[in-house]
Amino acid sequence: MPFSLFGGLEAGKRAILSQQYNLTSIGHNIANVSTPGYSRQQVLLESTTPYEDANGKYGTGVQIATVRQIRDLFLTTQYRDENAQLGRWDAMDRTMSQVESIFMEPNENQLNDLLNNFFNAWQNLTTAADSQTARSAIREQALLLINGLQQASQRLSAVIKNLDDDVSARVSELNQMASEISNINREIAFMELDGNTANDLRDRRDYLIDQLSYKVDVTQIEESTGAARVFIGAMEFIGSGHYTALGTETEATQTMTIRQIVWQGTGTQLGSIGGELASLIEARDAVLPEYITQLDSLVYRLVTEVNALHRTGYGSNDQTGINFFDPNRLTAATVDLSQEVKNSLANIAASSAAASPGNNTIALGIAQLKSAQVLNNGSATMSEFYYSLIGLIGTRAEQAKDTKDNYDLVLEQLEFSRQSVQGVSLDEEMANMIRAQHAYDAAAKVITTIDHAIGTIVNELGVGGR
Repeated sequence: MPFSLFGGLEAGKRAILSQQYNLTSIGHNIANVSTPGYSRQQVLLESTTPYEDANGKYGTGVQIATVRQIRDLFLTTQYRDENAQLGRWDAMDRTMSQVESIFMEPNENQLNDLLNNFFNAWQNLTTAADSQTARSAIREQALLLINGLQQASQRLSAVIKNLDDDVSARVSELNQMASEISNINREIAFMELDGNTANDLRDRRDYLIDQLSYKVDVTQIEESTGAARVFIGAMEFIGSGHYTALGTETEATQTMTIRQIVWQGTGTQLGSIGGELASLIEARDAVLPEYITQLDSLVYRLVTEVNALHRTGYGSNDQTGINFFDPNRLTAATVDLSQEVKNSLANIAASSAAASPGNNTIALGIAQLKSAQVLNNGSATMSEFYYSLIGLIGTRAEQAKDTKDNYDLVLEQLEFSRQSVQGVSLDEEMANMIRAQHAYDAAAKVITTIDHAIGTIVNELGVGGR
């Protein structure tokens, strides 16, 4: 382009177009100030190739170098790592809240009260060993205790079933997100073939990966094409334009059927999961089954200890060798009275000898089981064992809540740091807009001035000819 007034017009035009694009980009930032996952964009300008002649080099104006996305990759990686931890502890907090609601200690008429009422009923029988009313109270309290134990076990099993359903639902969600991210990868790779950057698509993809990091622990590697590869552990979950779907396979346990996560079509289980999904699986496979096992241990000792004494005693009908509880039902879910006790109150034994209506030896022995250290290798009573279970639940629930709150705070601070770098500041954008507006006005003034100068040459000096 020759060094002339027309060259000046071209430089002014380039300045106007560049500032016009700059203003459009600023408007785009302002419009997306509240859009989740949006990172601000910045128009980078550079001078155009200078014109050179015998007198030297002359500037020819400005052009757009690129529109860059402002994003801190280190903070993003940190955010996703902490988000996975938040997902884990948030899920555990929700689960432990459900478990605490099952036991509701130390409220009235909970399991420990029912256990104490059961032994107290036997204590009452010691003062009236031949009383049918006292025997009726024992059976009634036993039924209440059995119902409480069965409900606790069934509700814990229901939570396990809900967790299993949640695992299956999360797998579907992960596949849906992976499909969307892989589609965006293809679009980004196509749109960036000309060297430009698909900023809005990258924002959408990064936002989805942020959400993905809550559910599972992920790492990201970006390829030269702009596509993001996402890994769960050492396995690639999302590729440049494809993803490896997750699936579930059923697995039978002693009490129910659960679903294990596998790479679809391979049968290989997913390892190093992390995030919310890892917590759901941990609670389903380890935490809650442990509580059921503890409850079953209490029931086993209750049934065997009471039956061992009761079989040696005599009922008011002088029958002996009768179990109080069904000896074949030794878990909290199945515990029940023996059929003999269900059939007749007279089969409830209080005496250690036949034809001894005032003998209360067996009733006293069973009542004393309340304070007998028969659990934890002879170091805990049934009530102490039960309260140790409640203490374990309470401790784990408190740990989950406190840790979740800590990660909430850490994530809030990280998000604040991220937004200070990549978020849209209205004050900053307004300042940029005013600066771009002045530059636009100045470029327009350049064009107007040069146009006037050309007009002077053409019209007043007669350069245009006759």
